[in-house]
Amino acid sequence: MQVKALLIGLVMILGTSSAWAIKPVDVYAPDSDLVNAIRAGDVKLAEIILQRDTTPNLRSKEGTPALMTAILHREPAIVRLILEAGASVDLKDRDGETALCMVAKDGDLELVQLLLSKEADPDRLCSDRDSPLLAATREGNIEVIRLLLQFDVDYDATDLTGRTALMLAQRHRRQKIADLLIAAGAQ
Repeated sequence: MQVKALLIGLVMILGTSSAWAIKPVDVYAPDSDLVNAIRAGDVKLAEIILQRDTTPNLRSKEGTPALMTAILHREPAIVRLILEAGASVDLKDRDGETALCMVAKDGDLELVQLLLSKEADPDRLCSDRDSPLLAATREGNIEVIRLLLQFDVDYDATDLTGRTALMLAQRHRRQKIADLLIAAGAQ
C-alpha cells in the first residue's frame, strides 16, 4: 500500500514538472535502410532490403523517391531492383520532378529505355513544366528524343513560354533534332 501511495505521489509531482510537458516533435528522421544502401552503392544490401517486403516507394528525408535517389547516385543496378520490386515509375519528388524527366535531361539513354519499358508516362511534366521531350530537346539529347518519339509523345506540347520542341530545336540551332521532329510530324 505504501508503494502504491509513493508511486501515485511521484506521478503527481513529475506530472506537473515542465520536464514532462508536451514538446514539439522533431521532424528530422534518419533515412531508411534502403536509401542508405542506395547512397552507399550497395546493390546486394538493397536487394536484401527489398526482399524483406520494404516498399520500393520509400522516400529519402529530403522527399526524393528511392528510384530517383538511385538515379541521382548513378546506380543503374539498384534502379532495376527498385523497378522490379514494383516501384511507381511516375512518382514525383518534392519539387515535382519525375525519374523520366531527370534521365531525359541527363541524356541517359539506357535509363530512359528502362523507365519507358516500365510504362513511365512520356508526357508527364517535369518540375519546370517541360515534358521529357522538351527537356531532352533543350539539352540536345538526340538519342533520347529519337526514343521518346517511338512512344507516341505529344511533340506539340509547349513549355511555359509557348515553345514546342521543334521551336526549341530551331532556336538552339539543332538542325538534326529539328529534322527528326519534323519527320515525326511536328509542325
